[in-house]
Amino acid sequence: MTKRGRWVAELTSSRHVHRFLTRISAASDPAAAPAITPTELKEYLDSLRGGHDDARILIEVLELLTHGYHRFVEEILPNLLSVLRSRTEHVQEVVGPGLRGVVRWDLTKIGRANRTLPSARYVSNLQQRAYDTPENLLLAWLLRDLVRAVTQIGTRIGSTKLHPVLKVIREGCQAALRNEALSGVETIRTVSQHMIHAARHSRHEGYRIAASLVLRRQRMQEKSRVAQWTLALELLQTNWLEPVSDNDLFEIFALSTTLSVLAEEVGLGEPAHYGLLGSALEPAATFKNADVLVKVYFNRTPYRLLGTSGRYLGVVAAYDGIGGYDRRPDILVHVTHATGATRTFIVEVKNAEAQSYIRESIYKVFGYLYDYDGLFDIKDRRKAALYVPDGMVNFLGTEEIQSGIVIVGEGDRARLAMALRDGLGL
Repeated sequence: MTKRGRWVAELTSSRHVHRFLTRISAASDPAAAPAITPTELKEYLDSLRGGHDDARILIEVLELLTHGYHRFVEEILPNLLSVLRSRTEHVQEVVGPGLRGVVRWDLTKIGRANRTLPSARYVSNLQQRAYDTPENLLLAWLLRDLVRAVTQIGTRIGSTKLHPVLKVIREGCQAALRNEALSGVETIRTVSQHMIHAARHSRHEGYRIAASLVLRRQRMQEKSRVAQWTLALELLQTNWLEPVSDNDLFEIFALSTTLSVLAEEVGLGEPAHYGLLGSALEPAATFKNADVLVKVYFNRTPYRLLGTSGRYLGVVAAYDGIGGYDRRPDILVHVTHATGATRTFIVEVKNAEAQSYIRESIYKVFGYLYDYDGLFDIKDRRKAALYVPDGMVNFLGTEEIQSGIVIVGEGDRARLAMALRDGLGL
């Protein structure tokens, strides 16, 4: 089995819910996975720190990425806009000096007699196209609902992190709503059965597809717990967001292993809460018992999380033309003991394929330890681990503990557990 196959198999195994640790972002695409049990899925959704709102975001992302919305917006909608159904309506207007439509001579004479109508003007009945048909009311509702849904996802995880397919959906819907004919269609709160019936029986495929998507959107908005749970099972039980790059996949695999080791080998039990990756400051997972509170962060800056300023930004800020951002360890584990004492441990993850890369990565970890040495109070204990794929290092049995760094191969759970216990005082 390839490295990627091994990591995917572990992340999607039914013994945990770590497949949901992947980022909700452009870096991941939907993929099929072995079914997770309903009990495990329910426990995961119940454990989300953001509760129903977090669950809703995850469900909405998979819904929009896997059920034909992208094809509708990119392939079907442009053609539909060119043949929008319309109806003819008669309106009464004052025209002139040229004649248009059917002149109402009776009303024209009355207007001239009472001097409300100039002599060169006529009251006329005109025909014009109207686009507020049941099919177009349904279509406009669908487009506005999709814009709302994608905007809500962007607000939750950051608009810059949106998957490109979601951006295409939102931008395509916004452009369609600016269409001259469709822009005048009334905004409605709900879609009636009459509208759905008209669209489903339209001769144009686009309206029929729009009707089927509206039915899915209505299902997404059902409030009953049974309906929401049924939807969660359908979208989450055998689907996940698989990282596109091997480097991203290995980082998620390392995060999964760290959580698993904390739960099992270190003995903290299952996390009390999970967080959505891609959201601002919340931990990827939180462990809690009477003795400790352990928060595991993924790709977050220590300054924003713990208020600890590093040296790096102070140096670059002193000079013009350098610029730079605060550096982010891949995984940061922070424990608060019942006594109030705190400890921090860093796990830097590198999908290394050469020993030279590992050597460079060791120096990077030293950089973190120096940059954020305010996080580490005790000098003679382990502070960080460099996590690498199996087969890249061969531990000889002795190490320089004063460095504060250990190198851990992906399969060496016992070594990672030892480092976490020692570094966090667990």
